[in-house]
Amino acid sequence: QLPSRRLPVECDFSPDGLFEARFRVENTSNLREGEQLPPMNDCIFCQIIQGQAPASMVYQDELAVAFLDIHPINPGDTLVVPRKHVVDMFEADEALVAHLFTVARRLMDPIRQVSGCPAMNIIVANGPEAHQDVFHLHIHLTPRRRGDRFVVRFPPDWPPPLERAQLDRVAAQIRQALSPP
Repeated sequence: QLPSRRLPVECDFSPDGLFEARFRVENTSNLREGEQLPPMNDCIFCQIIQGQAPASMVYQDELAVAFLDIHPINPGDTLVVPRKHVVDMFEADEALVAHLFTVARRLMDPIRQVSGCPAMNIIVANGPEAHQDVFHLHIHLTPRRRGDRFVVRFPPDWPPPLERAQLDRVAAQIRQALSPP
């Protein structure tokens, strides 16, 4: 299990005035010999769940909590988090993931109503390469409105779409690797 780890995020305004986030990944392979990640008790989400750190709770049950993000894109930006320390969805069992998404869906309408935002991003980052910034599984429910100035864009040099034959080969490999439920 990986302990909690905050990863840096660079944000600024693009030349056209839109807010952009650029992520810089701090991979654990960059640690110097003998250097270790902080212990599990440094997990801010575990501290929140245990009542050792403040949070603005919006939901709690026996398996999950949901609280407001301290760096919201818009008011109502909420994190749905399992009570049990689970690093990411790769480590979580299907029942827990299903429960977290059930909680997320239950919260979406109230968040939209309170925030006044007509749309929502639902984001789960699994691992540093996916820009996970706290290594405790969480679902971001980010209310969005036109002009909120937060933009996630593909780089201008992003490759063109793959050919259908390439896509079909990868799909076949995934189907083959899929274990029966």
